Amino acid sequence: MGEKENNTQSQRPRISKLAIVTLVFGVGGLCTLGMVEPHHGLTASYIYALLVLRASAIGTFVVGTIAIMVMSIRGGVVLKGLGFAIVGMTAAAVSLILGVLGLAPRPARPSPGMVCAINLSGLGKAVHIYAGDYDDQYPTADKWCDLLITYLEVSPKQLVCPLSDAKEGESSYAFNKNLIGKKPAEVPPDVVLLFETNFGKNPLGRQALLADRDWHKFLDYPDSGKKVYKLRWNQIGGPEILTTENHEGKGCNVLFNDYHVEFVKTERLGELRWRVEENEKQF
Repeated sequence: MGEKENNTQSQRPRISKLAIVTLVFGVGGLCTLGMVEPHHGLTASYIYALLVLRASAIGTFVVGTIAIMVMSIRGGVVLKGLGFAIVGMTAAAVSLILGVLGLAPRPARPSPGMVCAINLSGLGKAVHIYAGDYDDQYPTADKWCDLLITYLEVSPKQLVCPLSDAKEGESSYAFNKNLIGKKPAEVPPDVVLLFETNFGKNPLGRQALLADRDWHKFLDYPDSGKKVYKLRWNQIGGPEILTTENHEGKGCNVLFNDYHVEFVKTERLGELRWRVEENEKQF
């Protein structure tokens, strides 16, 4: 009897270690997904994370397959743990799928400073089109914001630098006063056309209505009762109203008469050309 009992005990099934390893690695892969931070673009960290995830999943599949194959009587020992192996392999598959979907490179979002430059570039294109349609004339200086919105469908948001404290219905940009009365063809390409400004703020706060803007009368636009700075619109001026505050004093975005945009550092602002006359600069 004693010998039979020993044989019976020796035949008692035990859980496969390979199945346990499969379960641990499979569930572990799912847990690590939450540790990966969102990213933008095809970065080195993304490639590394995806390689590790794939290697872990493949390793789990291999170990799980071996565990299932040997889950039979071997050397007089019965192995069990089929459920552990299947769960582990399923978890590895899920983590791999979620990882590929969640870690896939996302389009890089432009920074606020880049959005500001993009805004100015779009305004430059609008001015160029306007000049082509209106006998090589700039938009009327004291109505340039309204005209670009009304006739060229420029969005009011495009007139706001996201780094400024301007609101929709106000402008973060000003038109070079020295170009009034001149045609684009008469102005050298390196002369300032539009630039960043904080001009038009009222110490008493926003008291004018968005509905009072000329462009608002022609468009079906919401927020008619929204308060804005009356003079923070259709701004005209020169270097005296240029600001670098939006970019922490490091410089500002400038649109030139050839319609290219450049971020001009503070130390180079004195090099900007504001007038048509040769070598006549001011700052």
